[in-house]
Order: sequence, then C-alpha cells, then structure tokens
Amino acid sequence: MTKLPPLADVAHLDDPEFYARAPHDVFARLRAEAPVFWCEGTKFWAVNRYEHVRHVLRHPELFSSRDDQQLESWANHREQLFRFGEEPYPPDHALNLITVDKPLHTSYRKMVLRTGMFGTKATPAIEANLRPIIATRLAEVRDLEGEADDVLSAPIAAAAVGEHLGLSSEYRDKIREWAETVEPPEGVDSGDARTHAAEAMKEMWNTLIDQMRSGAREDRAVCLLRDAHAEDQAVDFDSLIAFICDLIVAGVEALRTTITGSMVALAEHPDEWDRVVADVELVPNVVEELFRWVSPASSMGRVACADSELGGQHIRTGDRVLMMFISANRDEEVFERANRFDAGREFRPGHLAFGLGMHLCLGAELSRTVLRVLLEEMRNAGVRPVLRGEPKRSPGYNAMSQFASVPLAFEPAAHDS
Repeated sequence: MTKLPPLADVAHLDDPEFYARAPHDVFARLRAEAPVFWCEGTKFWAVNRYEHVRHVLRHPELFSSRDDQQLESWANHREQLFRFGEEPYPPDHALNLITVDKPLHTSYRKMVLRTGMFGTKATPAIEANLRPIIATRLAEVRDLEGEADDVLSAPIAAAAVGEHLGLSSEYRDKIREWAETVEPPEGVDSGDARTHAAEAMKEMWNTLIDQMRSGAREDRAVCLLRDAHAEDQAVDFDSLIAFICDLIVAGVEALRTTITGSMVALAEHPDEWDRVVADVELVPNVVEELFRWVSPASSMGRVACADSELGGQHIRTGDRVLMMFISANRDEEVFERANRFDAGREFRPGHLAFGLGMHLCLGAELSRTVLRVLLEEMRNAGVRPVLRGEPKRSPGYNAMSQFASVPLAFEPAAHDS
C-alpha cells in the first residue's frame, strides 16, 4: 500500500491554488484523520465534519461572528476592496448582519424578517414574476452555446435579486455589474480593481437611496425594509443601506455560483437528470442535492470567544475557526454515499449550504425558489444541459464551488415530460 503524505504537506487550506483542483480527497482524509485541523500558515482551525460544523453554528456564545470572517481576508490581511478611498462605502460605522452577535443581531434580524420578504410567505409572489423571466431566458439560449455565467446564471441571478428587491427591470444589467465589480474574481487586487469597486459601491449606494424615495415597488424588499426601519430603527440608516448592498452582491454571487455549479453537476450526471425528467416529484429532492453538492459558500469563519473543546482539540479564546461547508456536506457519517450525486436523496438531516441557527442564510428560500423554477422550466422545455468543453476553475478560496469557465449548451432531454 502506498504511504500517503502527511496531511500538513497536502492540506494547504490557506492557498487559493489548493481549491482550484477540487481536493475532495484531502477533505475526506481530514474528516477521518484530523476533523479539526490546525492550519499553521494563517493560524486557524479548519472544522471539517458535519457534527462539528453544526456545533460551531449552534453555539454563538462560544464562537463569535464579529469582524470579517472570510478566509480570503485572513490569508491576505486586507480590507474589502470597496473600502479603499477617501469616502468609504459603506461607512465604517455601518453594521453588517453577518458580523454582529446577540443581542444586536437579534433585533437587527427581527427588523429584516418583519418585512415578510425573507421566508416562504414571499415565495409565491416572487415566483409568479420570476417564472416567465426564466422560461424566456431558456427559450433564448436553447439553440445557443456559450459560457454558463453569461448565457444563463448571471442574467437569472440578477433578475431574481432585482425582483426580490423591487427594482425595475432596467436595473438588471446594473445589478450584475455592481455585484461583479464590487466582488471581483478572487485574487484580483489591483489598484484599478479597488477603484472600480469603490465607484460601483458608491453608485449602488446612492441608487438604492433614490429608489427608496421613488421608483422601487412598495411591496418588495427595498421599500418594506425602509418601512421596517422607520418603525423599529434597530440599526442606523447606513447599516440598512449596507445590508441591501450585501443582498445585491452576495445574492447575485450565490445564485450565479449555484446555477452554474448545478448545470455542471447535471451535465456530468445525465442519468440523474433523466430521473427528474421522468418524475417531477424528484424536483424538491434534486434542488437540495444540488445545494449540498455545489455548496455555494465553501467556508465561513468564526472567532472563539471562550475556551472549549472541539473534535479532540482545545480551542482557545481568540482562535480563528473556519467551518468547511464544502467538506461537511460530503461527510460520509451523515450522507450515505456522500460522493455520489443522487437526484432522489432524502435529507434527514439537512445539508449545511445555508448555515444554521441565528445566522441561517436570509436568502435561502429565494435561492430554493430560483433553482426549483429553473429546473421545472427546463423539464417543461424538454432540455438537458451539456458541456461543450472541460469546466475550469481559477485559484481562489471559493474555487471548489465556483468555475472560471463552463462552456454550456442545451440539448433535447432523453424523455420529454
């Protein structure tokens, strides 16, 4: 038997090149041999098993969300790109919902949830307007081929976020531009990139304020958040605008990543898509399986605010802890045949693609709705995704979920519904 190299020699978790090859084999070793693994270079604990990631998410009294908890920031020791400039947007005092703890987080989240736009109640109204947009897009690209992001994922993501916020259709291209400029590809850190990011953030900021005054739909998130803030004022107005900016940037990014990754998964597993075509009852199952498989956010960090034990390791106050969702969602102790894509998989317990507990992703239901409607419309159109070349990843800390290039086309499905 070939002796495997020490984990320290292969688990380069703070190297963006590591993720570009989708190293699920290394994460399998980490789950088995070092479920809570110390990364010496950037000095953090990588949490790789499902049960341990759940523990971190369930115990905010032990693991705080404060400050920037992204691996890229830890590794590069730099601020977000759009904070460069004399007049930073958002202002330094603006609070980000994902980086605050209780009790402020509780009041902030309650204010947001009061709008009714971040749960199942809003789904029917969003779906009614989104379905024809997605159907039209599929009809337009049915006989075309091109990059998945350009022909399918980014336009649908921008349309979905715009519909959710209540911005008119004229802003769809602008929403995509804002998102892609404020969050450029990982590893891009030039002076020009920082300048463009700051300019895009300022434009988005001011546009949202104008839309709140006049332009946005009164029954959608932008105006409902405005009204909830006027009633509650759990946070200052700048924090509210910063939150909506985050919805745009993170929402487009997450949906784009999910849709492109889903097309790759279905193209690489055509028999599983044939199962869905043959049985519409499998659509809810395959939606959840795609979120598990793609894991749009590969990881998320916390900082220990008390000493504790985790996976046999002593975590000290102040230690950084990185939850590896991309690993936890392939945990063999939780998911039967975890490395097999299964369109009919039953989820008990569920995946962790949206997190858990007080920081459960507010966009979870929107994401589920978008992906479900897309798959339903693909069935209705009788098409299947096919790859016209090898999908490529670029180095980056979310590269296991994101692709730099996916040449995509659609062909008739094996069995029309």
